[in-house]
Formats: sequence, structure tokens, C-alpha cells
Amino acid sequence: VFQTFGVRTSSSRHEVNMFPFPSRCLARHGSRLATVVGVRPARSPKAWQQFDTDCFAHVARAVSSSGRFLRAAIEPPGVSREKALMESVAATERATADAAASGDKEKVRVQRFVSGLCSKDYFYGNMNNCQFIRLYLPDQQHQWLRQQGSKDGSGGSLPVLFLIHGGFWKSKWSCDNTQTTSLVPDFLQRGFAVALVEYRRREMPGGEWPGPEEDVTVALQHLRKIAEAEPLDLSRVVVLGHSAGGHLALAACARAAALHDEGAVHPCLCISVASVPDMLPGYEAKLSDEGDAIERYMGFHPDSEDRHQRYEDASISSRLPLSIPTLLVSGSEDVDVPPRLLADFHKRCVATAPSGVPVELLEIYGGNHYNLITAGDRAWRQLARKMTKMLQQTCGWQLPPQMDDYDVTKERGFLPCPDPLQNCAAQLPLGFSAKSEELLNAWEACVAELPSHLCAGTVRNRISALPDASLGSSGDLLDWQVLLLGDEARAERAFLLLSWIGHAWVWGEAKVANQLPHNIAVPWVEVARILGRPAILTYYSFNAFNWRRLDPAGPIALGNISRLNNFLGGQDEEWFSTVHVSIEALAGQGLAAAVAAQRTVARGAEGPGHQELSDWYGCLATELEMVAETVDGMVATLQRMKERCDPYIYYMRVRVFMKGWTADELPDGMVYSGVPAHSTEDHEGPWRRERFFGETGAQSSVVPALDSALGLAMSDDPLLPYLEAMRGYMPPKHA
Repeated sequence: VFQTFGVRTSSSRHEVNMFPFPSRCLARHGSRLATVVGVRPARSPKAWQQFDTDCFAHVARAVSSSGRFLRAAIEPPGVSREKALMESVAATERATADAAASGDKEKVRVQRFVSGLCSKDYFYGNMNNCQFIRLYLPDQQHQWLRQQGSKDGSGGSLPVLFLIHGGFWKSKWSCDNTQTTSLVPDFLQRGFAVALVEYRRREMPGGEWPGPEEDVTVALQHLRKIAEAEPLDLSRVVVLGHSAGGHLALAACARAAALHDEGAVHPCLCISVASVPDMLPGYEAKLSDEGDAIERYMGFHPDSEDRHQRYEDASISSRLPLSIPTLLVSGSEDVDVPPRLLADFHKRCVATAPSGVPVELLEIYGGNHYNLITAGDRAWRQLARKMTKMLQQTCGWQLPPQMDDYDVTKERGFLPCPDPLQNCAAQLPLGFSAKSEELLNAWEACVAELPSHLCAGTVRNRISALPDASLGSSGDLLDWQVLLLGDEARAERAFLLLSWIGHAWVWGEAKVANQLPHNIAVPWVEVARILGRPAILTYYSFNAFNWRRLDPAGPIALGNISRLNNFLGGQDEEWFSTVHVSIEALAGQGLAAAVAAQRTVARGAEGPGHQELSDWYGCLATELEMVAETVDGMVATLQRMKERCDPYIYYMRVRVFMKGWTADELPDGMVYSGVPAHSTEDHEGPWRRERFFGETGAQSSVVPALDSALGLAMSDDPLLPYLEAMRGYMPPKHA
């Protein structure tokens, strides 16, 4: 890449000297540059300058991210954009160095998230150290949400994420050292411009209420001024705040909704994460390590009628109804801000919300105060999926999907990566209790012995001997619950084991059982809650999480995969399942190609990487051809089913264990002993009764995903409600 650009490197001093490479060598290397860097060569002087900038940004980011320092010798010297890029990268390096020198470990850690990213600070107040917006723009390859202006692609504009950090309004927490900053590169990859907001905090002049709220409100409207110089689409603004920033997000959106002047910024979605919407409940909760976050923010205790009213004025409930679509997010294990604060606020919102303005609450089981806003974490991916869905439903945005949000890979499709865990009790963390270890080992041993006990007709005696599983409540979970909450692969293995044991209990003897014993029902329902699926054997446990490779270095394909567990065993059961696993793996290429095609369409024919309209059509055709080839491969693999799976044996020996609680043998469904009934259930007895469907290939996400990507809708068919219900049996991230 350096040779192509005309760049001279110095390995001894780790410096890079940039020369005016495009103006002299593009005549020779223009097409090669476009291929390597992925930006579009242009045909006008103005566009060439933009091309220079894009190339420079790629090299600067690549070198900076590897920890090297940059020094520029750009000719001619009057090009401001290149200077701005160099100054931005240098500023990032200085910030990292300053953080290291200050001994602020959090700042050092957080600055790594944005290392090498170009930004520019825009000041909206007189206190430059705390009243600014740090703006990041996505590179050309990630600008698929850019609305094109003129035909040559210039004048386009980007959606904006207005990002507000938390920290209980303490001055020691800023956009430089809070976890919220981890979302900057994540949203850049999604195609957003990111406006990271700094505001006055406690111990600063004006840092008590209403100062921070006023700052964020002014900053939101200051985007109008920034849009004069930067390609921002102010009709597509999403506000996201965390913790104290979540309160400020709600306040800024409430104030923005009240503005009626022409050109005012009105966000299309507000996302408030782990926030304190109302001051009095927050005061009573004694928030922060010192327990005084609210009174320090307000500047006083609510010990008089006037001060009590000031607390009410600062609360979001005093400004209901909300007139901007809002997503409230809490984590069940948040010990910093109790989830009930948002849950109670949501009830008040729903009671007052005007028609057509959704206010939704997303409660993430296992979420804590920080993993909700940690890019890449399972809790964040769940939040991101919900955000994408709300933007599509309420704003009509068509966001190209991020495959990482759905745990989909080109190599494996919806199959897990790494390969499924083979033993739930393997490599337990230090300090794990002996009782919980015994519980996990007991489940493993029971499933390993199921084929023998099923043949002997003694399976219920074996299952009855399993130990009981005690449960802790939110905030005081037992170690086995905490382990599964933090380890999805282990949770999937536990769910598989309990599903095997549960179905063996029901279908494994001559008389069908209509009630599950408490030593299985209680932990099964709990693990199902952790994973977000019903407590029944599903397609994913039967197939997608139940395989291993014979040669660990070989492909996930027929001939190199086998089952981890079977009910009765034998060639027919083994082959039936491994065919499905192979199909799932094959689907990955088609899914990746479908996503690439969506992004190609989103970029448009005038987007980066396409010199001519024919290039755009050719790229799209190649991606769609890959989808077609993938489907052909999946069909060819399915047709191999008859090689080693006899339909009669499958139906009589395999299918029987896959039936659900809607089968004819269970007219009243299944009782889960020890699990309290739903408040809405209308039947005798204290325990929960369910009528779940059994395992079926309709619970696979592959065909629905390809249908959706290609815009294929189901016809009005009696089977449609059933197929839609099957989404509830998929992992939530795949549904």
C-alpha cells in the first residue's frame, strides 16, 4: 500500500513521510489505488482532492492504529483537510500519551477505543474544557447510510448519533475516560457520524442542575452550526445517553420536542440506558459509591417544599408525555442504578404517551451497568438489535445489518463460533462452589447414560435421582446462574442437557408424562430465561449446538462432523442432524453475500468503489449470484438425507423425542413442577403449564433470513402464523 501511494517509511524512527502522491502518481496507479484502498477514483479536480483525502485518511488510520507517530510533508501546503486529519491523529496520540502520563488507567483504556480515529472538536459554550462536541465521521467504505446529494456523490449527508456519557455527573468522568466511548467505532462502522458530547459536571461552575441539562440541550441544537461545515443529516439524529447521560438524553429530547423554530433539531429516537429519569426515587436509592449522587447534582437535599419542587422540576416525569420515540434500557444485574427506576418510569410513560409515539422498555437479563454500553458485548448487541428494529419501525430507516449483532459469520452462518462446548463442567472458574459443580456434572452424566436407560425403560428412575437446583434472585444469584449468564456457550450446553433430560422424561417410557419434576423444570426454565428461549427442545439445541468436528482443523461438513449427544443413537439419528449442521454452515456464504448486496444497494451507484454504473451492477450481480450458489449447495446437501437416514426409522425412533407439548398425547400441555404459574394463567394448581411446539426445521433462521434479505414475503397461508411463531424458538439474536 505504501509503495502504491508513493510513501517513504523509516523503520528506525517509526515515522512515515507523506508526499503529494495522488497528484503525481494517480495517472499510473489510479485503478490500483481504488482496488487497494476501496475508494472511488474521480474525474474532476475537486473530486481528486477528496480522493487525496480519503487515501490519506486510510493510511493515517492504518499507521496510527499500529502505534506509530506520523509526520507530514504535504505539498502543496495549503490543503486544510489533510492538515486537519494530521492534527486529529496527532491529537489522539497526545491524548493517549497524556493519559499514560497522568496515571489515569481508565483514560488509557478508553482512549484505545478511538485510537487512530479522526475527530474534530466544536465548541458550543465559553468553557472550552467541558462544553464541546467531538465529531467523528465514518470512512468512505462505511458511509452506506449517506444520503446522496448531487449525481457525483458530493453534498451527501450522514445520520448522527448524539452520544452522552455518564458518571453520576462527577467531574472526574468525561468523554475521555467513560465506557460510552467504546460505542464510537461501533457506530462509525454502522455508517453514523458520532457527536460525542462533553458538558459541565459537578465541581465545575454551573455543574449542578440545570447546568448539565442546559449544556446538552444547547449542544444538540449546535449541530445546526456544525452541519454548515460537515455532512450531517439533521433529520436523522439518534440521541443515546448512559447513566447520568441517559437522564440528560431524556431531558434534551423533551426540550427539543418543545422547540418550534424552523430548523430545530428534533431527534427521531432517544435511547436512555441505565438511567435515573426521576430525582426523588434516585435520591431515595442513594446512588453512587458515596450514596449522594442526586443531592450533589441538585445541590441540596429535598428537605423543604421549595426544594422538593425543584427535584420534581428536574425529573423527566414532570415533562410527560414524551413526544419522541424512546427506548429505555436496563440490566437485571445493575447494582449501580436499580432497574426498577426505569421500570416505574416506563409505566408512567405508557400511561401518558400519545398515540403513535412508542416508548419501549428493554430489560436485559444478565445486563449490568456497563456491559449494556460495551461494544461487542452480548448485552450491547441485544440493545443494538432493538435499536435497529425501532429505527425501521418508527422512522422507516433501512439499516444494512451488522452481522456481528446477530452472531452470523461467513464461515459458519448461524452456527456458534467457536465450536459448541462439549462439557458444561469443564474449566470452571476458581472459587466455583462444589455444590454447583456437582450439579453440572450430574446433568452431563445423566445425558451420557440416556441411551442405555431409554433402552432399559428406567430413564425416569435415573432422572429422579438428579440433585435439585436452587435459585437466587436478581442481585443475589447463585454462582451457577452467574456463570451461565456470563458464558453463553456454557449456557447453551446446559440448555441442551436439560432439554435432553426433559424430553427423555416425557417421551422415554411407555406412558407419556404430562408433568416435569422440579429438579429438571426449575433449572430448565431458568436457563431458558438466560438464553431468551422457551424451556423445550428446539432446533438449535438439537442441531446447531450439538456437533463436533472429527478433525478439528477440517471443515464443518458431512464427513467431518458428528453429534455430541443422541437419544437412542445410531446412523439415522446421527445423519439426520449432521445434514442440518452442514446446511447451516453452507448458508454463511449466502448470508454474507446478501448483506454485502444490501450495502451495495444502500451505497448506490454513485457510492465509493464504483467508477461506472456498470461496476455497480456487476458488483450487485456477483453478490446475488453467490446467494444463488449457496442455495443450490444447501439443496444439494439436503438431498443427501436419504443416503443414511431411513424415513421409517427417523419417524419411529428419532422424531418421537422431538415432539412438543402440543402433541395429541398432551391435551392439557406440560406442567413445570416448582415453577410458579404465570399471573395470567387460568388453570388449577400452583405450577406453570405450557403448550410449546416441538423441534422443527422451521425454527432455523437461515431461510427466513435469506427471504428477508431478498425481499420475499410469505403469502397469506394458514401456515403463516405457525411460521411466525417459530421465531420465538430461535435465539433472540437470530430471530
